[in-house]
Amino acid sequence: MSITLSRPVAALALLCSATLLLAETPTQVLLPDAPALVLADVGYALKLPVSDAVPYQGMVDKDAGAGQAGAMLYPAFGLIGALAAVATHGIIVEASKNSERSRLQASADKVLTPYSDAIAGFSQRAMMQQALDGLSGAGTRKVLAATEPAESGWVIETATRFSLNTDVTAMVLDAPVLVYAADQPTEPRYRNMVHVVSDPRPVVPAGEAAAEARNLRLKQDSIALMAHAMQALLADLASERRPGQPASSDRTVRYQEGSVLRSERGQVLSEHCGRVVLRNLRGWLMSVPQRQSPGSTVDPSCGVPAAVPTAAPAATPLESTVANIDKPA
Repeated sequence: MSITLSRPVAALALLCSATLLLAETPTQVLLPDAPALVLADVGYALKLPVSDAVPYQGMVDKDAGAGQAGAMLYPAFGLIGALAAVATHGIIVEASKNSERSRLQASADKVLTPYSDAIAGFSQRAMMQQALDGLSGAGTRKVLAATEPAESGWVIETATRFSLNTDVTAMVLDAPVLVYAADQPTEPRYRNMVHVVSDPRPVVPAGEAAAEARNLRLKQDSIALMAHAMQALLADLASERRPGQPASSDRTVRYQEGSVLRSERGQVLSEHCGRVVLRNLRGWLMSVPQRQSPGSTVDPSCGVPAAVPTAAPAATPLESTVANIDKPA
């Protein structure tokens, strides 16, 4: 027995199915085989997103969710009516979830209120240039506007989104990246998502003097996270991948996201300078703080955890760079 759906019902069902598929499709990851691409020595251009404003948002509690779908109470007669009711119910439930997500996000965004002045005066160009200045490598590197063409060499195209948790003890960067040759922009060599979690952030007390320190810390942490993202990306591009080469076994990595203990399963790529870089099961790159034993800190040489020094260690090049972001040249 064949069943024919009316055109409006069929179109509505198809639209709902496509919406669900798009919502569940992860970022497509492209990891090419060898040869390795050592951009730190070859050089590259980092292309800015269209908007020069640095986007920040509050971090929604991952356990809060956006509500559960309720039971379908719409009357339906026959198969056609049932399909129409299912499609209608799906649209209503999705709209309800979107409304709940918007409410949760608006509530989470209140954490950004004390940082409004710092956010308003911070640009993508300034942030990314400062991040590049703290990286090592012999190759030239420059920042390009979104509409500025790259004449030659390699281009890294990215966008950023920073999230701050409710007790401001953690900042997270999510940055989709696309790498291609300047003369072949439609043939990407590499595509991925980079997820970076800050080291646990100290809580800055209230007060006018503290507000200036708090705003400066926001910029410093943003630059540092972008630098970590670039370091992870450049190292991944420089790694040798051979067809059929077996990857190391997956393991569970536990790390602190501020005051919350998180875990992620994936392939560990490096453990260095107090951080772990891994490729999670989606293929995304992650850079997270390495768990340390109580009373220990990371040695300035980026080796094993060392005893807490009696004097402050010398600042790293990245720390020296971000410490001067608000100082006149």
